[in-house]
Amino acid sequence: MQGRTVFVVGSRSGTKFYTFFTFDDTINSFDGVVALDILDDTNRFEPDYCNSRHDGDLPHSYQFERYGDEDGPYRLCHIRAGPKRGYRAVIVFPDGELEAYWVYAYKKAAM
Repeated sequence: MQGRTVFVVGSRSGTKFYTFFTFDDTINSFDGVVALDILDDTNRFEPDYCNSRHDGDLPHSYQFERYGDEDGPYRLCHIRAGPKRGYRAVIVFPDGELEAYWVYAYKKAAM
């Protein structure tokens, strides 16, 4: 795939998802409808992630992207979420672990 990095991981089916208070705080700061839309998208993403073999298997509607290309102790990524996919929900995947953490959400500024 050109322009898109695919990361192959072990079995994703056992991945457990958690939320940090920073994610909850930002979600609670949004309008109720916006917050519910973002949570709906993150809740739909979790089983899709667990059922995928690699990042390229994820439905394109999430537009799953990684921040940076460098290797490190974790991967920091986001999905597009909320009304008209105008928000980003940020997730951290610690390397070598079957855990993922929703850490932040924000509205994508218009160009």
